[in-house]
Amino acid sequence: MDAIESLLRRAEGQGVKISGIKPIAVPGRGIGVVAIHDIKEGDAIMTVPIEAIRSLHTIPEDISCQLSPEMTIHGLLAAELALHRNPTADWAGLVPQWTDFEATVPMLWPEELQLLLPAEAKRILAKQLARFKIDWDTFRKGFPNQDRRDYLYAWLLVNTRAFYFDMNNMMSYPWHDRLALLPVADLFNHANTGCIVSLMTEHYIITADRPYRASEEMCISYRDHSNNYLISEYGFLLRDN
Repeated sequence: MDAIESLLRRAEGQGVKISGIKPIAVPGRGIGVVAIHDIKEGDAIMTVPIEAIRSLHTIPEDISCQLSPEMTIHGLLAAELALHRNPTADWAGLVPQWTDFEATVPMLWPEELQLLLPAEAKRILAKQLARFKIDWDTFRKGFPNQDRRDYLYAWLLVNTRAFYFDMNNMMSYPWHDRLALLPVADLFNHANTGCIVSLMTEHYIITADRPYRASEEMCISYRDHSNNYLISEYGFLLRDN
C-alpha cells in the first residue's frame, strides 16, 4: 500500500468523505488533487468532520502540560508533529521534506539571498522569523532536549498546510492563529481562484467553484495574497498574480 492509499484509508476511517477526486503527484507542484471524472459547479468533493481535524482541542496533554498557556496554536501543533511522528508517517511521506523547504522558503535561505527579496517580502519574513522565535523559545523551555531543526520543520509544515478554524474556544487567539490540520484537504495546491472551503458546525466542506473535466487539477485559494506574501510564507509564486 503506497502512502496516498494509506492516508486515504486512514482518513476514511476518521469519517472523511471524498467524491470524484484523488491526490496524485503533479509535475513541479508536489502532490495535488485532480478530478477523476467530470465534476459540476457546486459538487461537494470533500467533507472533513470536526472529529477528524487536529487543533487546540486535540493537543495531547503530555505536550500541553509542559508548555506555557501562552503558547500559540501554531506552536502547539508544531510541537505535536515534532514529538509524535508515528501516527503521521504516511502523511509525512507526501508533504515537502526539509530539503524542499530549504530550496523554496526564504526563512531558511542564507542572509545574502534574503536581502534580495523585495521590501514587502522582507517585512513579512521578519514577522515570520519573530513568530517562530517566540514559539521556539517557548517550546525549548518545556522540551530542552529537542532539536531546533526538527521543531522548525514541523513549524513550517503547520505554516504551509493549516486551515483557519474559527470556533468558539478559539476566540481568545488572534485570527491568524486559529488553525487546524485537516487530513487529505491539505494536499490541494493553491490558485488565485479555486474550490470553496466552508467551515460548518460539524464539518469542513469543499465544493467545486466551477465545472472541472476529468484529470484536471482542482485547487483551493489560500485567500487573496500578493506574491510577496506567498513567497515569504509558503515558498512559491503565482505567474498571474
